Amino acid sequence: MIRRSKDGDITQALDFGQNKLADRASQNEQFRLALEKTMALLIFPPDQLGPDLAELLQSDFRRKTATQVNEAVLLRQMGRREAAIRHLVKMRAWAESSARQKKKELPERIELGLNGDGDDARNNNEDAQDEAMNTT
Repeated sequence: MIRRSKDGDITQALDFGQNKLADRASQNEQFRLALEKTMALLIFPPDQLGPDLAELLQSDFRRKTATQVNEAVLLRQMGRREAAIRHLVKMRAWAESSARQKKKELPERIELGLNGDGDDARNNNEDAQDEAMNTT
């Protein structure tokens, strides 16, 4: 509601909080405190907020919260706490390390092709991976 409003008009959000959320807040202390904090963030300018509320607007807090939300969503959707790509990167690093410990011939560096290296780097990477697979 706040983001959709033109010129930062928060009236609709305040009405929603008062009419739809206030009843829930009266039944649950934790919900009431969260609603009070939210309303204070909407009503007061950032320079007039107390330290406990001002920290909610800091980018570090937002990053921490975003990380927690992402982990919760992943856990709920996939039963994991980390993204699948992170798991794949760890598996690749383990496989490369294992191959090197077993003295398999591998190029010194195997590009992933994730840095916009272009087709040449991807082709070189595929050739290196094919070569590594043939030596196993």
